[in-house]
Amino acid sequence: MAKDKCIVIMDGIRHGGEEFIAVLPQPNGDMGFFYNTDALSMGMAMQMCARSFAKMINQLEEEDQSEIYSILGGPAYE
Repeated sequence: MAKDKCIVIMDGIRHGGEEFIAVLPQPNGDMGFFYNTDALSMGMAMQMCARSFAKMINQLEEEDQSEIYSILGGPAYE
């Protein structure tokens, strides 16, 4: 049986491995969450995403922040 792999090409550089965490948009507008990793790596990735989200949301105008929070159900990352 073939092992799961994730390959990403960013800025012309290929990154890949058998342990991965990926969030990808789906054709219907939802998001897909794919992973093959351990609990520690998953937790580290969640913290990294939360920090990046907080940084990005704080750079937006208040109206845009409110629109995003209305979709997500509130400012859960403050």
